[in-house]
Amino acid sequence: MRKAEPMSSSPDTKVMGTHGSRAARFFFMYLSTPVVILLYFILCERAGYSVDGIRNALVVTLGVQTGYNLLVYYCGELKQFDLGLWVLFALGAAAGWTGADRSIFLFQHYSPALVPATLGLVALLPLLLGREPFTVYFARRQVPRWQQQTPQFAAVNRVMTGYWALLFSIAAILLLMVGTLTLTFSAICLKERRPFSCRTFRMLTSVSSKFM
Repeated sequence: MRKAEPMSSSPDTKVMGTHGSRAARFFFMYLSTPVVILLYFILCERAGYSVDGIRNALVVTLGVQTGYNLLVYYCGELKQFDLGLWVLFALGAAAGWTGADRSIFLFQHYSPALVPATLGLVALLPLLLGREPFTVYFARRQVPRWQQQTPQFAAVNRVMTGYWALLFSIAAILLLMVGTLTLTFSAICLKERRPFSCRTFRMLTSVSSKFM
C-alpha cells in the first residue's frame, strides 16, 4: 500500500489566478456539488420517479457533471467529490441503458441514500488507502502556506475527514431506512386498498428525505 503523498503547499492557480475570480472559486468549492445533486432530484421529481424519468435524469446529470469536471480540471479546481458523483451517475446511466432493472430500482427508490453513501465512500476510501483526504482541497484554499507544512495540518485533515465520513454514513443509513419504510408501507396500502393513507405517507417521507 502506498503511503500518503506529501500535501503540496498551495493549489494549482494557473487559471484561477488570471482568468478566474473569487466568486468562481467559491462556486467550485461550495456550490457546485449541491447544484448537480439538486439538478438530478429536480429531474427525477418532474418525471414522478418513473423508470424512464430516472434514466433520463441520470443521463442528463452525467452530461452536466462530465462537462463541469472538464471545466474545473482545466481551472485546477477538480475535487474528489466531483469524481465520486461522476462515478455514481455514470454507473446509473450505464445501468439504465443496459436494462439492469435492479440497479434502476435502487436509483428509483433509494437515490436520497445513494448520494450521501457515495460522498461517504469518497471521504473514507482515501483514509483507508493512505491517500490524500478530501478535506485537503478545501484546507489548502483557506489555510496559510506555512501552516500547510506542519504535521498538525495533515492530522487535522484526517480527523475532519473521518468526522465527515461518519456524518455521511449516518445520513445514508437514515435515508435507506426511510426508503425501505416507504416501500413497505406502500405495499401495505395497496394491499389494504387505502390510497389516501398511502399518498399521505409518501408525501411525508418525501419531505423528510429532502431535509435530512
